[in-house]
Amino acid sequence: MSECDDLSVSVNRIVGATAEQLIVEINGERRPLAWTLVKTVHATIAVRDENMPIMAFEINEGRTRRSLLVGQVDGAWAELKAALHIGLPGAIPVEVWEQALIDLPVVLPVFRRDWNALGRRGTLSPAL
Repeated sequence: MSECDDLSVSVNRIVGATAEQLIVEINGERRPLAWTLVKTVHATIAVRDENMPIMAFEINEGRTRRSLLVGQVDGAWAELKAALHIGLPGAIPVEVWEQALIDLPVVLPVFRRDWNALGRRGTLSPAL
């Protein structure tokens, strides 16, 4: 059994979301995390997993940077889907990027903290 197969290894993950915060589990400890710590969100389709939508969050807590993945089968998916555009104003709506990924399964930027400065809000512009 490799270390990756060991179920006792802590998994860092998003376990819930509200309009005010993400709920994460880091090293086995559940805690709230401010949406303002989210730097980017990308979405794609896991082709090998029956075309399941996935979101990848880049989180920056000072000197600690984390990448957290959430798939449509995860318990947090529905809460994230409902709160994403509220917690991250300017994020591309889930319904928009889900449809775009059905048509062309690539990695799409859904949110980037500096979009407001670039004038890119909530669109699937070819310039992204």
